Amino acid sequence: MNDSIVSRSSLPQRVANRSRIALLIHASNNFNRLIILGASSYGRNHGGWEFFYPTASRNDLHLPKGEVTLPEGWHGEGILFRCTSDGILSTVTRSQLPAVNVSWRGLTYSGATSVIADPIQCGEMGADYLNSKHYDHFGYVGVPELQGYNSDLPDAIRNRIGSHLLEFEFPDRENYRLRLRTQLENWLVSLPKPIGIITWSTDQAR
Repeated sequence: MNDSIVSRSSLPQRVANRSRIALLIHASNNFNRLIILGASSYGRNHGGWEFFYPTASRNDLHLPKGEVTLPEGWHGEGILFRCTSDGILSTVTRSQLPAVNVSWRGLTYSGATSVIADPIQCGEMGADYLNSKHYDHFGYVGVPELQGYNSDLPDAIRNRIGSHLLEFEFPDRENYRLRLRTQLENWLVSLPKPIGIITWSTDQAR
């Protein structure tokens, strides 16, 4: 049998009525991209999904990562989104479509259905790893309060490591972009060594 010929039985069963699913997830980092790839893989394996990925983004916080929104007039059957602001939740809610949030920020909204990693277990795993390396000191770089995430992750780290966890304090919104890098550099230099540091994201770690 010719290798280029694929048996029909090996192909995923296609659904007659395809569903249009909006992916409101900005491909700004590897975490987001893996979610997009995972959703795409599901669509390929199971059939019946057509994805809509808008290219425009909005950045209300004036931070490097934007926010993908649902365009006016779009019609579909479902939404996968990162619930990162009141505005995006309001847009998704008004659509009256089934929607699933994939961001820890969504935990602060009672109306969002979320599928996420357990932030408490993530914090405990990170703390246990640093403890296993026998560092003398421990640090944490989280997210600025203006982004509105809950405290489950840092609380879990602190409960595991203790009250001596050294946390980075972010600049206020007005001076955020101007002072962030310098303030972070000064904090790192001032820390006691040797130290193990947990960061909120791979971007911060880099």
